[in-house]
Amino acid sequence: MLEVNEVTKQKGRDHFDTTVEYKRCKDGDRQLFTATDSCVKAAFCWTQQDYQYPASFFTLNVPVCVICKPFWDVCIDDGEVSEPEVRQRGYQTNLYPSHPRPQEAMALVWTVDEMAQLVVALDSLFAWFHDELKNPDSAK
Repeated sequence: MLEVNEVTKQKGRDHFDTTVEYKRCKDGDRQLFTATDSCVKAAFCWTQQDYQYPASFFTLNVPVCVICKPFWDVCIDDGEVSEPEVRQRGYQTNLYPSHPRPQEAMALVWTVDEMAQLVVALDSLFAWFHDELKNPDSAK
């Protein structure tokens, strides 16, 4: 992760000079990965809580890591590093230890400015999920 530091100095009455400095965060990607790990663990925890109830039901747990600023996405395919792109939203997948076997989990990474679109998308997903459960034959 990179830290952005903008320093604005006044040069004259109406002229300002802004210097932008990029440097690597002292703890690297730790903050982002800790936040993403936390949202996935919370989803797993709530899933386990759901299994404590004897009634039949369905749940849809979506881990979301909300960040305050856009991020740079750099794709690495076959050892080739692509050009970085600024993103407002994305996802990360990891294999997590779980009982009885590891599970692959995906977490959404979303900026706070795009939360309204995320809520609309999740509402639509929930409505689709609900309709599929009411009419399982329509999926064929």
